[in-house]
Amino acid sequence: MKKIAYFLLVMFATVLLTTSCEEDDPIIPDAPNEGVITLAQLEGQWYFESYLYDGVEWHCGSDIPSDYDNINGIFVNWYFDTDNMTATSDYACSTGEPWTYDDFSKDKNTIKIYNYTFTVISYSNDILKLRLDATPFTYNYLGGILTLDR
Repeated sequence: MKKIAYFLLVMFATVLLTTSCEEDDPIIPDAPNEGVITLAQLEGQWYFESYLYDGVEWHCGSDIPSDYDNINGIFVNWYFDTDNMTATSDYACSTGEPWTYDDFSKDKNTIKIYNYTFTVISYSNDILKLRLDATPFTYNYLGGILTLDR
């Protein structure tokens, strides 16, 4: 009789535990324009640190073989003005005039500037990592990870 009472108690406790748990909190999608980094966090100057492509991490001063013609065109600093939604770029590793794009947009983890499309991979301690998904140039180094620093 004790075994039956113990068995019924265990069954009752199991049923009680499985049916009385609260429903999981609903998943709330990211607010528009938020994602990994907010517009407020993106605001300001970002400096080129490296570009990881095809297993090689490129820096200013890297010896670039001829098969990677113009890869240094990706080595740029960015200044994001989120009030005017403009992005200004200049060469990180050489001299040249900066240029401003007035069609900068951000939607969650996608940043679009002119014909560039980046996906935000991570943001932590003022280090921003962007994957290059589209570029307006004829050379194609898509899928590489651009690391920028404050």
